[in-house]
Amino acid sequence: MNACVEMMDSFSAHADQQEIGEFLAGQEAQVREVFLVHGTLDRQEPLAAFLDAQGFRSVQIPALGEEVVLG
Repeated sequence: MNACVEMMDSFSAHADQQEIGEFLAGQEAQVREVFLVHGTLDRQEPLAAFLDAQGFRSVQIPALGEEVVLG
């Protein structure tokens, strides 16, 4: 069998706001806290607001090096 080679001009493994919302949809009752630890603050803050509007009431953006105790 021969392989088929496809050329991709760009590719991102990062989900956008809508994709994150779709992934988390329906999990609001089970998720106690959401921590945003990737990206810059100017991108995290709108995502936190979006998730809050979707029903996730505890969305946190920890500072670099901050430790969070889960319990």
